[in-house]
Amino acid sequence: MTYQHAAAYFVDTSQVHRLQKVDALFDEGWIQNFIFNHPESLPIDEIEPAFGPLLPVCRELRTKAGFADIIFINPLGLITIVECKLWKNPEARREVIGQILDYAKELAGMSYEEFERIALASQGGSIPSLYQIASTADDTLDEQTFIDRVTRNLKRGRFQLLIAGDGIREGVEQITSFLQQYGNLNFTLALVEYSLFKQPGEGSNGFFVMPRILARTYEIERAVVRIEGNGIAVTSPASLQVSSKFQGQRTTVSEQVFIENLQLSPQVKERFHAMLQQAKQQGMYTQPGSNSLILKTDTQDLNLAIFKPNGTFYNTGIASRTNDFGLPEIGERYLVELAGLIPGAYCNRSKNRFDWSVKTSDGNPKIENLLAVQDQWFDLVASVIEELSAKYNKSLS
Repeated sequence: MTYQHAAAYFVDTSQVHRLQKVDALFDEGWIQNFIFNHPESLPIDEIEPAFGPLLPVCRELRTKAGFADIIFINPLGLITIVECKLWKNPEARREVIGQILDYAKELAGMSYEEFERIALASQGGSIPSLYQIASTADDTLDEQTFIDRVTRNLKRGRFQLLIAGDGIREGVEQITSFLQQYGNLNFTLALVEYSLFKQPGEGSNGFFVMPRILARTYEIERAVVRIEGNGIAVTSPASLQVSSKFQGQRTTVSEQVFIENLQLSPQVKERFHAMLQQAKQQGMYTQPGSNSLILKTDTQDLNLAIFKPNGTFYNTGIASRTNDFGLPEIGERYLVELAGLIPGAYCNRSKNRFDWSVKTSDGNPKIENLLAVQDQWFDLVASVIEELSAKYNKSLS
């Protein structure tokens, strides 16, 4: 199968214009320049939200494996490597995977000082430190905290690897799917295709840029995957091992970063992580939010709990969501019965139904409150999902 964009259209108040695909002006330098100057064009929220915002560090970062096209960083000390390629032949498609994995391995062997030195040299020394770049997005950021975060992410080989180009075909996607089968990646790898369109006619100026994700990996472990010649090899250097408490656990980078930054004891973090894994086995999933981690259901996409870095949670959205289905009693039952499991908690019925949530006299209940009644909570979730599915399906029949 060959992936192609369908025709794109521009619609104004009076006319509909079918846009023409543009290929002649597309080269790797153009793509690289556009992404570096417009990092918001990369759909990070759909890949790994924890890596945002993307703050440009440098282009053509020098490593022993070659020059990495683009490096971004963020206040969490998370590094994104972007490699820009045109897909003209099968060899180029295969080699770019190997290239970006080699860049990740080289960076994983660096100290903070070494990484900062080569990064600043590659951008010409116009900015005195990585911390100054990161602090533009967070003016409360502590410099030593930032350095510690970058050091930890380098040591663990925790990167976002993005391959961006035009006309990506199934050859590369098949390789990515093959890597994903191993579940041994300590980074997120995604393929992002950029296509250019213009309005028809010789006098038209400007272009419409359309990025889209073609493929990505979802799980991280503790290995390096390398493409060598015509084969793929998996190795596990010590420099890329993650903390033992996460070994064997299936989780996204965003989820792992959220857990690490939770303002809870290591023991409670481990219990929380184990609870999330059990929740996934019961048909739930996590979705990173803005400074939060949302636990949702596959059934009608309900918000069951929204966890905050300060160790609390709340439940906005579920009451209004079930109300939209004409089943307001289900969302209300969930909140009332969940409040009944937590000492001193109650269902706060705000004027805006979206804001209904479980509260305590101190504000939002604590994650530890939920862990204390974990089994009863899972039973409640299962009951709510069963009732919602039965009543919703009946309403459709």
